[in-house]
This record gives sequence, structure tokens and C-alpha cells, in this order.
Amino acid sequence: MKLKLLFLSAILLFLSCEKDQKDELEGKWQLKEVTYSDGTTHAVDTVWYNFMNTLFMIQLYAPSLGEDGEYHHRHGLRNWEDDKTLFIELTDPEPVEDFLPLTDWTKRTRSFTVEKVTGSKLILSSEDKTYSFRKF
Repeated sequence: MKLKLLFLSAILLFLSCEKDQKDELEGKWQLKEVTYSDGTTHAVDTVWYNFMNTLFMIQLYAPSLGEDGEYHHRHGLRNWEDDKTLFIELTDPEPVEDFLPLTDWTKRTRSFTVEKVTGSKLILSSEDKTYSFRKF
């Protein structure tokens, strides 16, 4: 009986400690800074990445569009290529070509390397840029 209880306790402890980066990624993240390969940085606070299961949404606020600015978003899917590489594809039926110029994305698909993910911080890298997010 003690052995069963010890075994069950060990399994529960293992499962509770196994919260990996895929689980930590869930939620809404606000982009705070983009660092370029030459070391320059650009502060950002009007872009959000949202992750839920295999779903993805990018949101942005463009203050220069319209009198009071405009909010834009596109939906997509995300998949893990491996333990560190995240593949995102924008799948909205709305034309993505109208949305891409508002971002630094060049096409509807993009791969990111997950450099760090915790309960409050996310760092992604792609195309010689590093993206630093905070949990929103």
C-alpha cells in the first residue's frame, strides 16, 4: 500500500513539474521590443500575439490610420516544428496581402524560434530579429 501511495505521489509530482513551453505560450502577449541583427532596438506597444491550442491571432493598433487610429487582426494556425520552432500560418479568408504591410511579415507563413518563455516573458526570433513580449 505504501509503495502504491509513493508511486502515485511520484507520478503526480512529475506531472505537476512537466509544464513545458508549449503550455506557457498560451495566452495574450504584448510585443514590447524588436531587436535587429545590428543591435538596434525599436520599442513597440501596439502589437499582440494570441495563442490558444493550435489557434493564433495577431492584433495591432495603427494610430496613423484614420482619425483615431484603427485596430486590425488576422487569425491563423500554429504548429510546433520541433521543441523550439513555432510555425504560424495566417488563414483568414480576408486578404492577408492588405494586412502584411502593417507588420514586418513578408508572407502569410512564418517560423519563429522560441528563445525563452515563462509565465510573464516571451522571446521569439525570426529573420534576424528578436521579439520580446510581456504577458498581457
